[in-house]
Amino acid sequence: MIFKNVAIIGGGIIGTYNCEILLKNQFKVSVYDISEEACLKLNTKFSDIDNFIASTNPNDILKTIDAVIICVPTPIREDKTPNSDPLNSVALTLQKFLKQNLLITIESTIWPGYSEKDFLEILLDNSKLEVEKDFFLIHSPERVNPGDTMNFAEIARVVGGYGPNSLSIGIQFYSIFINEVIPVKSLKVAELTKLLENSFRDINIAFINEFASYCNDFKISVFDVIDAASSKPYSFLPHYPGSGVGGECIPVDPNFLIWSAKDNDIGHITLAERARWINDNRPKQIVDYTIRLTNLFFKNHENLKFFIFGISYKPRIKDLRNAPSLTIIKELNDHMIIPFLIDIDENDFSSVDPNLKYKITQINTENSFNDNNTNNIVIIVNGDNRINSYISNFENFKSENSLIIDPHRCVKNELIEKLHLPYWSYGILRNLEIDDLPKFSDFNTKEITHDN
Repeated sequence: MIFKNVAIIGGGIIGTYNCEILLKNQFKVSVYDISEEACLKLNTKFSDIDNFIASTNPNDILKTIDAVIICVPTPIREDKTPNSDPLNSVALTLQKFLKQNLLITIESTIWPGYSEKDFLEILLDNSKLEVEKDFFLIHSPERVNPGDTMNFAEIARVVGGYGPNSLSIGIQFYSIFINEVIPVKSLKVAELTKLLENSFRDINIAFINEFASYCNDFKISVFDVIDAASSKPYSFLPHYPGSGVGGECIPVDPNFLIWSAKDNDIGHITLAERARWINDNRPKQIVDYTIRLTNLFFKNHENLKFFIFGISYKPRIKDLRNAPSLTIIKELNDHMIIPFLIDIDENDFSSVDPNLKYKITQINTENSFNDNNTNNIVIIVNGDNRINSYISNFENFKSENSLIIDPHRCVKNELIEKLHLPYWSYGILRNLEIDDLPKFSDFNTKEITHDN
C-alpha cells in the first residue's frame, strides 16, 4: 500500500510527536482535535509547512486519508475504572469516513479486548465493510517519555493486528518512519504490552518507596544501599524513591490491568493494587513527615513558610497531570498551610485548577527567601537538581532558619555542608539534632482486603 495522507486524531503530546516525524518523512499530515486551542497551537507550530493542517472539523481532515493514527487520552474515572468515552467518540466519528484500504492504528493506551470488541462494535455499526478485507486495524501503543531527548524514530514500536493482513500493512506503515518495528501475535498482546511496562514501573517504584521507608527508620541511606546493589552485573535494575508518581501513564495504566482482571472474573492483581496505594499515598506521607520534622526542629512554630520547589510531575517539562505536587498542596491546605510555589518551568497552574480549589502563593525567584524573620521549609517535590543553583544564588538564604525536604536526594552534599543546611532525605539527616526521629512505618498500615 502507498501512504501519502495521514490523519492524526488527538493533537496533544503524542499527536505532536507523530506530526513531527511524519512531516519529516514527507507525509501530508492533518490533525483532528475537538479543542480549538490545540488546533491553533499546532497550526502555529507548523505554520511554515504546506502539507499540514489542524482542524476541529472532521470533514476537513478525514475524507481523503490513507491512514489514521488515534492518540486521544484514555483517563480513569473517580472510581479508578477506565473511561473509554474519548475513544468511543473517535469510533463514532470515523463511522462515516470508513472506506476501502483505510489503515486505523490506535496508539492510545487501552486494556485487552477493547480494540476488537468495543471499538470495532461502534465503528462497524450499520456498516457493510469488513475488517481485514476492506480496511485494517492495528494497535501500536505509544512509548513517548516526555522530556527525554531520545529520537522518536529510535524507540522500538510494538504492532499487533486484528489479523495477518492488518499486521502486515501496519508493519509496512510504521517501518517507513520507525527504525525497529516489533510484530506481535494479536491485538491483545499489543494492548497488554503497555500495561505490563507501566505496571512494572509502578510496582518497582512502590517497592523502593517502601524500602526507603524501612531504611529511613533504621537511619540508613537508601541511596547507599541502591548504589551498592547496582554493582551486581545481573538481575538487579535500580529504581529510586521519591514523593510519588505522576503523568498520564504510571498512575493510570495499572488501573486498567486491575479493572480488567475484575471485569473478566480473573480475580485480583494484588501486587499492582498495593503498588497503586503506596504510590498514591506517598505525597500525603511526605507532607505528614515534613510537618512532624518541622514541629521537632523549629522551637518557634510561628512565621513558618512552606515552599514547594518543582510542581511538574517530572523536571524540565510543563505537565501537571497527576503531579504529586497537587496532592502535597492539598494536604498542606488541609493543615491550614498555604504553600509558596517555586516553578522554574512556569507551568500554567490555572489549567489544573480552574475552580481555585488549591490555595497557593506563586512567587518570583527574586524574593523567595529574603525574609529573615521566617522559618523556611522547602519541599523538593519532583527531584529537580536545579535546586542547587537556585539555593546557591541566594546570599540571604539563612541555613539556621531553613529545613530542606528532599525525597529524591537531589541537593549536592557539598552544598549541604557549605551552607550547613538542615536536611532530610530517606535515611539521611544533616545538621538536624532530632533524637526521636519520626518513623515512616507509622503510615504503612494498609492491608489489601477483597470482598469477593
